[in-house]
This record gives sequence, C-alpha cells and structure tokens, in this order.
Amino acid sequence: MEAPAQPKWVENLTAELKIATAEEAWPFLEDYCNLAKFAPDVIDTSHLVEGICNQPGLVRYCAATATKVWDGRMESKKLWVHEKLNKIDPIKKSLSYDVTENNVGIKTLVGTCSVYPISTESKQGCMLQWSFVADPIPGWEQDEFASFIQAMLTSMAKNIEDTITAKKKKTEDPKTLSSMAKSIEDILTAEKKKTEDPQTLSFIQAMLSSISKNIEDILTAEKKKTEALMKAEDPQLLSIN
Repeated sequence: MEAPAQPKWVENLTAELKIATAEEAWPFLEDYCNLAKFAPDVIDTSHLVEGICNQPGLVRYCAATATKVWDGRMESKKLWVHEKLNKIDPIKKSLSYDVTENNVGIKTLVGTCSVYPISTESKQGCMLQWSFVADPIPGWEQDEFASFIQAMLTSMAKNIEDTITAKKKKTEDPKTLSSMAKSIEDILTAEKKKTEDPQTLSFIQAMLSSISKNIEDILTAEKKKTEALMKAEDPQLLSIN
C-alpha cells in the first residue's frame, strides 16, 4: 500500500514598502531575469536561460547560498533553480511561475509574485506579495523554507524602496531640476532660430519665458533654503536689514 500523500505547502508572504507606490515598484518585479539585482544579499546570481526576457515561457536561473542543518550538520550549500515564467500581467501587477530543474529537492512549486497599493488615512505605500504552493521538500521544514523565501522578499522590498527613494531625491534636487530646465531652454532657443512661423515663434517665446521663470524660482527657493540653514546654525551670520 502506498503511503498517503502529504498535504501541499501553501504560503502567502508579504513585505511592505512604506514610501513607494505600486506603480513605482512594479517595474522592478516585472524585471524577471534580474532578481539578484534587487536581493543581492540573498540571491547570488540570476539570469536568462532561454526565451525572451519578461515574456511568458522564458526560463531564468537563480542561485542562492543557504546555511542550515543538512543531515545533522550545519553547512552552507549553493542552491539553484530554473523557474519558468507562466504569466505576467502589468495591469494586475502580477506574475506566476513554476520551478522546473533544481538541486533543492523541489518536486513541484508554483509561485505568484505581485504588488498592490496600500492607501489609508495614516499611510500610503504598497505591498509585495510572494505566494506559493509546493509539495513538501526533502530536508526542509515548511516554516524553514518559508523563512528562506521571506528573506528574499524582505531584501527585495528594501532594495527596491532604497532605489526609488534615491531616484526621487535626485529628481527633486534643485540643481538637477535647474539643469533639466536649462537643457530644454537651450533646445527651444535653437528651434526659435530655425523657424519663421509667427505662431511657432510665439509658442516658443512663451515656453522660454515660463522656463526662465521656473529656473529663477528654483534658484530663489534654494537660496532662501541655504540662507535659512545658515541662519539656524549661526543667527549672527546673516543680518536682516
């Protein structure tokens, strides 16, 4: 008589991004072949094995080092899996995959990764969700394997949010904004020299005036901010006439 089948492992894991929106986080999750880029402290490497990047049917290779008790001894082992992308939905911000070849001992595992918004009166951000259904894996306890996946998810969330935050700071930097505005101004000035159409000239002149004012406003705001900081550090440094 065959032994009764063991129940499937079913897990639904999450990690919160406190600042980033779902729209900002999804492109990172969608970049299926570059998982290691966003969880470098957990995933050693990931790359395309076959197919077209970010298209259903592709297979990615992922490798990670797991330190745990193996056969009664604490050891570190390099684990690898091939994961086939089954479906990707940019509207729902979700993708699904299944594990094929591997050295982990996985017989079957079907996973889903998604991101959804969090919006309440007290906070606004998003949640990364990683769920899977798998046959029991030899050498692992369910909660142990779930913790391994949770570590990847938590690392992804932190690195994605750090990347988005750094990008926002760079974009909002007054010097960056001023430089962008100056570049647009130079382009419009060059176009103004090429055209003789009165309506086009009028439009370009209006745009140039608006950009010049924006540059002036940015520099003025930055100057006031700098003066305020200097005055806060030394009230006698700046005198008010």
